[in-house]
Amino acid sequence: MTIDTKIGKWNYAAKLRPLVNAGAYKQEPTPDPVIPSDGTQAKVTAPSGGTVNMRRTPSLKGALIMRIKLGEIVEIVEPGEEWCKIKYQKKTGYMMAKFLEIV
Repeated sequence: MTIDTKIGKWNYAAKLRPLVNAGAYKQEPTPDPVIPSDGTQAKVTAPSGGTVNMRRTPSLKGALIMRIKLGEIVEIVEPGEEWCKIKYQKKTGYMMAKFLEIV
């Protein structure tokens, strides 16, 4: 099969070839990293600012429980891809997983 196309002021003609073993090159999706539970500890991190919010529900609209300083260690109660349930100073709430680094 020949293809002829015009790109701007240029004409381009090429012959298309069928792919051999095209199915052999399928890339398997890589799973998102999951933060483990069972009392695993994590350090609070962020690219800027001095604190990260702990919320009552796993939502940016969730009520604020407290602000936790960067570098503090929290306990992972329930892991999640976007939000993790954490425990800090006898309080339990939710923090975005991207702000937690396993220690």
